Amino acid sequence: MFSRISLVIIFAVQVLASTRVFAQDSATSVPTSGAVAPSTIETAAPETNAMSTPTSASSDNPLAPTPELTAGTVSSVSAPLPGLDLTTPPVKFKGNLDVLEIGREYDDKYMQSAGSLTVVTPHFDAIYTSWMSFDLELSGIFVAGNTKNLYTDEGKGTNIVILDEAAVNFKPIKELDIRAGALLTKINPILSIMSENAFVGMSQKYTFTSLSQNVKLSFGGEEAIPSAGTVTPGLIDGASDAYFLTGTLAADINFTGMSSRLKIATTAFEFGNLSSNVASDCRFIGNSPESFDGIGDSSRFTIGFAGYESALSFKTDWTNTFSSEFVGSTIINQKAPGDRNNGIQTFVNVKKKFEKFNLVPSLGYFDMAADVTPATYTIFPNRYHNRKGYTVELDVQLDKQKIVFFGSYTRANVLQDSIYLADRNMFNLGLEAKYDFL
Repeated sequence: MFSRISLVIIFAVQVLASTRVFAQDSATSVPTSGAVAPSTIETAAPETNAMSTPTSASSDNPLAPTPELTAGTVSSVSAPLPGLDLTTPPVKFKGNLDVLEIGREYDDKYMQSAGSLTVVTPHFDAIYTSWMSFDLELSGIFVAGNTKNLYTDEGKGTNIVILDEAAVNFKPIKELDIRAGALLTKINPILSIMSENAFVGMSQKYTFTSLSQNVKLSFGGEEAIPSAGTVTPGLIDGASDAYFLTGTLAADINFTGMSSRLKIATTAFEFGNLSSNVASDCRFIGNSPESFDGIGDSSRFTIGFAGYESALSFKTDWTNTFSSEFVGSTIINQKAPGDRNNGIQTFVNVKKKFEKFNLVPSLGYFDMAADVTPATYTIFPNRYHNRKGYTVELDVQLDKQKIVFFGSYTRANVLQDSIYLADRNMFNLGLEAKYDFL
């Protein structure tokens, strides 16, 4: 039912957006009076004067009859309206490529994994008009190495191409952004325990901007169907589609006098009707074993996932070559027991610009209970469910070449005893390069 409603909403928005633009174009070309205006596509002829000598229809044949022209008569000569482009603008294409290469080693009591990860991500944009565009993003993931895991296939080497995003973007008015399709989705737009996932759905955001352009206030929402990864075995009569809903209130403030920028966002979220295979995965990789009934294909959550995630970032440019940034978030799941329903994560970094490169050291801290979100919707290195620890990272940025070299270490200790989790060390060393090809 939810998927059918989503399709109807998407179709309605497309019709309304097209109708709005057509109405705006029509309003510029339809005269307000019954008389033919001089700016119509067919050019109005001049009024005749009884004292003037009729002009011959052809200079080559002076005996040819002269047609009578009166006020309001239009000729058959067509001319474009002033200021109205009647031609279809060419489609503009943009494209870029992101290449990520990582050498990694993860180690705990139940898992040892060492190898390399290559992620190739092409992104394409097609801009049709000022109010409509299309985005497409894919990721090719290629893994080499060796993994041992006692319980699951977490950390395994899988070579796969996945869809990140395929979305149509509408902007019927300056303040409103509407997107529909397969969207990169997470909870809070600033910082979230949930990684970006490709969910089929629709999003809307309305933004108010101050006259000085220094303050922006936005309201947004998203309605989506969370991906399950694989087919859920069997059919249950009367079962509803899984769903994911968010509503976000956000502010973006520039403090020009102190060269600082503050971003704040609070998001209400809810997951519903999650499938058995999602529950089966989550049992082993982070969520509490006490939150499930059944095993394997019959697994199901005995708790819900609905609550709030709030985040902020504050960045200051102290000089032309030195800046600092703090980013943090908190989350609470109001449908889980109090001893495993909340979490916090914070990160701070400083950036020093040199002549040919930038140096960016950072430090992060996290304390995340087991059941803040479904663990399967967070990618492996950032899956902090039922863990407390820290991460340190050093980046070397080459802005001109669009290349970043990085190295990081993460220590993640288990909060509540679990037969599936153990204290973990994670090492990453790699580079990321970006290219524009359109």
